[in-house]
Amino acid sequence: MLYIMNRTEKILSIRPALGIDIDKEKTSGKLHHAVLRPILKLQHDLLQSTLKANPHFSKQLININAEDPKAYYTLVSQLIKTNKALRFQYIGMVIGLMSIEELLIYQADSAEYNKRIIQMLIKRLGSK
Repeated sequence: MLYIMNRTEKILSIRPALGIDIDKEKTSGKLHHAVLRPILKLQHDLLQSTLKANPHFSKQLININAEDPKAYYTLVSQLIKTNKALRFQYIGMVIGLMSIEELLIYQADSAEYNKRIIQMLIKRLGSK
């Protein structure tokens, strides 16, 4: 008999394993460690390409010393925090790779999870 994976199984199968013991975490911690971090790691190249393709980022990058990690981090942070369309595009890239169960947990406190996603994203993209 041929076994066909469902959407959740397919999504979970492509996420990188981070080797974190999440059994002791609360629901919010589990979503953070078991879902958000692996998705951000999986999507890193896409997230970074989206940032570099942003015309505001390219223009501002000329005005700073891109080799200065602090200036680069500040630029990334300010762009993501102030550009609403970019911020929601990034959030969509993350929630699009959630299972239905994970999405239900996310929707119960989406404002808090959005903040977490953006914080993690800024930290990931802002470091060189």
